[in-house]
Amino acid sequence: MSVSEVAWKWNSPEEDPVFEVIPVPTGAVAHTSSGAFAIDTLTGETLWSYGFSESTDDVEPTPDGSRVVVSSEQGIAVLDAASGKIIVEEHEKREEYELSLESLGIPLNSGLVSMSEENGQGLLTMDPWEGSGEPWEAEASCSDGGPAGEVRQALTTPTAFIVVQDCADGDQEVVSFSPESGEELWRSSRDEDLGVSTDLDLAGTGEVLVHQDISTLRGTLIVDASTGEVIADDLEDSLDNDLLRVLPDGYLAVREDRDGNLSYELREFSGKVIERTLVDREEAGSAITGYLPLSGALVKLSPTGEGNDVLQPVVHGWGTEHGGERITVPFEVVAPETLSLREVDRVLGPGAFEAVPGAVILREHSSDGTTAALVGLH
Repeated sequence: MSVSEVAWKWNSPEEDPVFEVIPVPTGAVAHTSSGAFAIDTLTGETLWSYGFSESTDDVEPTPDGSRVVVSSEQGIAVLDAASGKIIVEEHEKREEYELSLESLGIPLNSGLVSMSEENGQGLLTMDPWEGSGEPWEAEASCSDGGPAGEVRQALTTPTAFIVVQDCADGDQEVVSFSPESGEELWRSSRDEDLGVSTDLDLAGTGEVLVHQDISTLRGTLIVDASTGEVIADDLEDSLDNDLLRVLPDGYLAVREDRDGNLSYELREFSGKVIERTLVDREEAGSAITGYLPLSGALVKLSPTGEGNDVLQPVVHGWGTEHGGERITVPFEVVAPETLSLREVDRVLGPGAFEAVPGAVILREHSSDGTTAALVGLH
């Protein structure tokens, strides 16, 4: 996959901010302050939308992307991602309305899994949507048999529901459950099995987990989400050889040579280079932010060259050297003025600069912080 032009522009109704672009198998869903908007990635047309009369707080897909869950303090709805058909709709004022383990729950393919406490024991409960599966319960316990302390994280992969929980002696454990039955699939100790001394911050991409000790989807520890086995525990990340993003089957890195050229490289987890493109350092702007690896090219957000901070996508085909193809977009994209890599990745990374079925989508980010428009690149 590669891109060469702007195919369409999508404007959020009432210029509401777009918080995130969510890939689904049928295209993309934009999460705005007023709800969820499914976008036809070929034309940019809105296929369906759903929101509550007041602001919408959370929009999350199920792990398989077939459904989208929308929640607010006024209620919750579950919709078919392709058609927008309402599967579940509850209008009920509530204090807890976030799609989190401690509140409404985390979306699975067949329902929501939430956590409660009974007699000092944490209990995970999956409540299925009508006609979508069987309920299940599982204890949040540690390997020594005692109850888990705080559950720090809950996340999903295509085949598992995973929690990170505090256990005895300051250790943490990662526990994987079957989304269908609640059966424990595997567990790992942070200290003994993963060799990490700080709090875990896991994210999933495909069937791998990355400990995000650098930034969003950036980390040197990689775990097989289906088995719990460590794939890599020390991916290289050093000065002039930066790890940029973990992918389902490898990672993107950038290496700077003595002449100031940037070599962007797709690598296997073993470190073997699969694809490479050479970019002029001055043309690239920031070497470690604003990039999107595709199967046929690297798309890099680079300065327009007009002496300002405005960025535009430049397409560098794998195997090429210098001179990428620039794409002019009809709005501003400006990096935030911050030293926080995580904040820059929030603005220019996953969810804002995203490959979805049928297109690459880039979100506006103007100098005043406006994020009300998207473009689709074909």
